[in-house]
Amino acid sequence: MRRTGFTLIELLVVIAIIAILAAILMPVFAQAREKARSASCQSNLKQIGLAFRMYTDDYDGMFVPSWMYPNGWANCPRWMWADYVQPYVKNWQILVCPSAPDRRFPADGSCPSWRNCAQVVYCSLPLGYAYNEGNPRPGPGSYPNVPPYTQFIPGTNSTNYIGMITASAPDGRGELGVHDAAIDDPAGTIAVVDWWNRGTPNAVIFAIPRDTDKAGPWNGNNPLGSERVGNRHNNGFNALFADSHVKWIRYGSSKLSQWTRFSDTGAPWDN
Repeated sequence: MRRTGFTLIELLVVIAIIAILAAILMPVFAQAREKARSASCQSNLKQIGLAFRMYTDDYDGMFVPSWMYPNGWANCPRWMWADYVQPYVKNWQILVCPSAPDRRFPADGSCPSWRNCAQVVYCSLPLGYAYNEGNPRPGPGSYPNVPPYTQFIPGTNSTNYIGMITASAPDGRGELGVHDAAIDDPAGTIAVVDWWNRGTPNAVIFAIPRDTDKAGPWNGNNPLGSERVGNRHNNGFNALFADSHVKWIRYGSSKLSQWTRFSDTGAPWDN
């Protein structure tokens, strides 16, 4: 009887075809998994948005503060915006982005004295998101080749808060949320985004455009920029807007006007 079977060449061809198909399909599967994580992240942000709205309703239209430190800056306790979300959601897990489960505040996972106290639930807070505080940098010269923000928003100066924060508390021990009525375009104003804790202890977007997804071209000190926006959802990030809707934004495509509470005027500084 003649014995039949596959030759070595035929087996190698089949293995090569399988390898090629795997190479083609694996990125597709990875993108699908990331799409699922991005959807879960968006769900977290929507819940945070609802918590913000309930807080705003409870406090006469004022948004959540970014920081409050009743006993002074370096003293315990020091609450942040994520702490104020908790009474409304009672779930710390919504602060964790599924694509960055190890992110914590402070960024290095340390336990600073001002959070190591009975009033603060998490000394090192599980946190994957950053609040758009939006205080512009203090004038030209702080960062070489970075235009002063007054060139983007006429009439502002180094003491203006232009994001979700309106001003420091009168006693200087907190940074207060803006009033609903002070937001020109709630649907076009970013409130919270995916956070990339790149060497920074602050879970806020602070100096514009330095900290945003547009940071790269601006910061002369660092060719990579100093952005705090996480680029982890298929080359994009999720953003919660002031009107509580959430959407995905391609990294680098946001407009500077989206990081302020002012209307888009169509001028160059809004792009």
